[in-house]
Amino acid sequence: EHWKPYLENLHVCMTDATCYESHLRFPTDTKLLWEGIVWLHRHLCKHCQTLHIQRPRNKYLDVRRAYLAYSKLRKRRKSQTRMITRRLLQLLENSILPTDNPNDRLS
Repeated sequence: EHWKPYLENLHVCMTDATCYESHLRFPTDTKLLWEGIVWLHRHLCKHCQTLHIQRPRNKYLDVRRAYLAYSKLRKRRKSQTRMITRRLLQLLENSILPTDNPNDRLS
């Protein structure tokens, strides 16, 4: 009643559409590892191309397929999470420290 003298069109009902961010991401260990691997692989390929050297071989495509299958799962068992995390860590280690001798690994 207090605002009635200030309102012109009382027969019109106006609503407000509240906007909110709907694309929220929750960072998990596997997501962060995968984003780091993708970043490292992209830069490694780019640097090898500019230096005209052969890119070191790794299991990037296999791990990419495994991560895609893992990320599409609705429910993930703990063993699946451990397995994909282990594969991501191994790929990251081999990408950072490429060696010819497999016995020279850190673990």
